[in-house]
Amino acid sequence: MKRLIIQKDEILDKLASRGNVAQFVAFRPDSHGLPQQSYSRVAGYESNHRFENTPEAISALIEASGEKSVNVRSYLPEDPRSKEFVYGLKSTETAMEAVERLSQEGLFTIINETIDVTDGGVSGVVQGDTMEFSPDDTPRCVEKPGVLSIPFAQGIELLRKVYGFSPDLLTNLGERTEFSVHPKVRGWKSTHTILWEHEENIVAPSSIKTLWPNNFSRFIGDKAFGLLVADGLGIPVPRTLVISRRVAPFTFGLHTRSSEVWIRTCPNEPQPGLYTTAKGWLDPF
Repeated sequence: MKRLIIQKDEILDKLASRGNVAQFVAFRPDSHGLPQQSYSRVAGYESNHRFENTPEAISALIEASGEKSVNVRSYLPEDPRSKEFVYGLKSTETAMEAVERLSQEGLFTIINETIDVTDGGVSGVVQGDTMEFSPDDTPRCVEKPGVLSIPFAQGIELLRKVYGFSPDLLTNLGERTEFSVHPKVRGWKSTHTILWEHEENIVAPSSIKTLWPNNFSRFIGDKAFGLLVADGLGIPVPRTLVISRRVAPFTFGLHTRSSEVWIRTCPNEPQPGLYTTAKGWLDPF
């Protein structure tokens, strides 16, 4: 029995009905190797709006993107793993050249808005009851060392405390979702959460243990991360204001009914006795 192949652009179209996706326009080569639009999601246009031609579609996508930049991803229908990937194109002409060249090679293409992975957010994967993520990287960070692994509910609550909003993510056994979370709104629906891929009938990972130092604990500081984990477990933690260099200040913990303030430095990794702890307010920098 022949296996039904679902194209990568079709998968992206279905993913857009599940949540927010990066703005994109997809093309399939015709019999002459010319790009023909299949699906699209561009802010200000209806879903799968049909542009008059390829340059118009690319121009609209660049104009709607926050970075005024796009990427071109190519693939074969029988092999959805990406082929050539062209990053950070800022003009319609250069993006058009890439799409036409790849189409002549018989490749399918998806143009999506460039989203800065170093904007202070995180990327990762939700699989079953496990969430894994890391800053300054794509969802493929889960294939690298240093990623934070944490139970889903605890991870959502941790990110809510740090960023001030809950990521738009769901979890179900047997499902796997690649995502990114951003301080500024991004994507077709202009929200803080981008979905990149979704798979079903996936074996749930074995039980995990939250360990640090990891990339995220270094990102916000070791002491802040440890207190966040304790707070998430229901352990009493005094009201804490974290003044970070990479994300906006955030608070968590319980009021102690005291007006006294302690200020503590928060290095990337623990270095006992090396940095200042003081009673009373000091310039944090």
